[in-house]
Amino acid sequence: MSTKKLLGVHPPKVIGLIGNTKKPEISEVLPRYLARLREIQFPFILEENTAKVIGDTKSITFAAEQLPKHCDLVLSFGGDGTFLSSAHLVMNHPVPILGVHLGGLGYLAEVSLDELFDRTDALLKGNYMVENRMVLEARVNNSKEVYHALNEVTIDKAGYIRTIRLRTCIDGKYLNTYTADGLILATPTGSTAYSLSTGGPILEPTMKAIILAPICPHTLLHRPVVIRDDKVIEVEVTSSHTEVMVTMDGQIATRQAPGVRVTIKKAKYPMQLVRFPGRYFYDVLREKLNWGE
Repeated sequence: MSTKKLLGVHPPKVIGLIGNTKKPEISEVLPRYLARLREIQFPFILEENTAKVIGDTKSITFAAEQLPKHCDLVLSFGGDGTFLSSAHLVMNHPVPILGVHLGGLGYLAEVSLDELFDRTDALLKGNYMVENRMVLEARVNNSKEVYHALNEVTIDKAGYIRTIRLRTCIDGKYLNTYTADGLILATPTGSTAYSLSTGGPILEPTMKAIILAPICPHTLLHRPVVIRDDKVIEVEVTSSHTEVMVTMDGQIATRQAPGVRVTIKKAKYPMQLVRFPGRYFYDVLREKLNWGE
């Protein structure tokens, strides 16, 4: 599957809008944007709680989980956290997503407020790319329930003081037993998120790899490892004294008993992110990390 579609993809017929209603800016930014969409007669739908918070009674609205079923592109207004929350809504739908950031450090939200109207014109003309990003699939104790993560799956000690032991295998072959606060399994997209704060490497977001990074390991010999994306990783918590937390992208969390076994692999379908020409990953990296200052 190709990583990017060329410029000239079909313009969206209907866009779905969702915003971080906890940000005060949303009540100023979104009404102005909706007025612009009505002016240029660009069809849109609005997430119902977002509509309620900004006082919009004119728009067609849907519950958040229904939004991707009624549009062919989603715009998420907020930051990376809002983007991840919105991404989990479209995870099982072939709907591209575009993030509009309202300030702060972030890598996922593609468009700033200053660029918003120009980027909307580009969407109308089909002058954008759709970039496929790896998604991780996680199963707990071989359950039928499947969790997904765009950034990372985290297995940690759930707030307890003592470290936990995590017996880790790759494709059924033993790798190591980590004594640590936890373990992060990150995608290349997630390499600039939680994994980075543990000392993990930064990867280009379209690379085919998975990062395995221990959180505060008991020994410095336990270092992050980058493995191929076709590997299946199995992590068993062998500690007997505490519960653990399995968390996907900081959005979905499940508390588990000792002895839990988590199996992580690349999901069948990628996430589709809207990207625009002229935006280079290393420029963004330099800007966000203040390199060269």
